[in-house]
Amino acid sequence: MAAIKVVWHPNVDGQPGSHCFVQFRRKGETIYIKSEDEFDENFTILRGLEPNQLYEIRAVVVDGDYFTESDPEEVEMYADGPYIQGSSAVASTRWFIGMMLALAWLLLVLVLACIIK
Repeated sequence: MAAIKVVWHPNVDGQPGSHCFVQFRRKGETIYIKSEDEFDENFTILRGLEPNQLYEIRAVVVDGDYFTESDPEEVEMYADGPYIQGSSAVASTRWFIGMMLALAWLLLVLVLACIIK
């Protein structure tokens, strides 16, 4: 059986919550399995994961009766360790929007320079 260490970084500016736990499930299943609540550390170790399986893992922060879940991350377990699927679609979309805005700004500066001359 495989294991993975899940680390979270609580927001210390606002209300970081009283404790955290992790939920995980095999990709395609509907029910999440809950880890033990963690009150003292910013990590937990998930044990008993099967190699060559794709899992969805998310951290949950609890503050009294309220809880907040992170976006799920896909982790593929191999015999020699996990492989985390990055959310590259969001990163590349932000990069593209930023590049287009910079290009539009430069084009605007060029048009204004031509009008002034």
